[in-house]
Amino acid sequence: MANTFTGTEATGATAYAVVADVTGDGAEFTLPSGWVDADVTAAIAVAQERVDALTRDHWVATTLALILSGDGGDLLELRQVTHWPCISITQIEYREDYDSSDTFTDDGEVVPADDYALSKSRRAIIRSPETSNVWVSGLNNYKVTGTFGRATTPRNIKRATVLLTREHMSPGYLVEFEVPYSEWFPDGYRYIGQLPNKTQQNSYTGYPVVDALLEPFIRKTPSMLVP
Repeated sequence: MANTFTGTEATGATAYAVVADVTGDGAEFTLPSGWVDADVTAAIAVAQERVDALTRDHWVATTLALILSGDGGDLLELRQVTHWPCISITQIEYREDYDSSDTFTDDGEVVPADDYALSKSRRAIIRSPETSNVWVSGLNNYKVTGTFGRATTPRNIKRATVLLTREHMSPGYLVEFEVPYSEWFPDGYRYIGQLPNKTQQNSYTGYPVVDALLEPFIRKTPSMLVP
């Protein structure tokens, strides 16, 4: 059954970087002419979405409301809707009948917190062994509200976001981070290029310096194997 996802950022949730991070200490990076803070913030959001997509994760705590369908088993799979791990569950609501106009306010009932627990992967909710209940089969019959993502943002995630933002704003910026080589031709023409980083096995963004920062955070194990 298809699941519906709704979500809003939690109060106080922050981006992986701010304008000051992009400019850096001592005006490390100069904003291109015409760029204002709002433009930089938008560019940061683009870079952040790219990092999320590559890592299949979200590196700041965010409040989400997930509308899920039970399948009659003891696992309610969050990853059918989002790859973000669940930090904590605020509340789970159940409704017997599907109603596209109802937000569980009229017909929903709260599932007792003692009846479930997060799985080790934090990407599914398990029925408690102390209860014989299951996640009742139905269409969009559960609403899970909780905090998803990561409690803290690793420095390398922040740095990767900053570098991708700078490259977005000033194409070619990341060339300076690669190893240069040159070749002279008989007519005096000199060609300058970049050697790929031989130690980097995978290319995720096309920029070796960013790929090296992201490599430890990219999950390579298929998520369906771990409940």
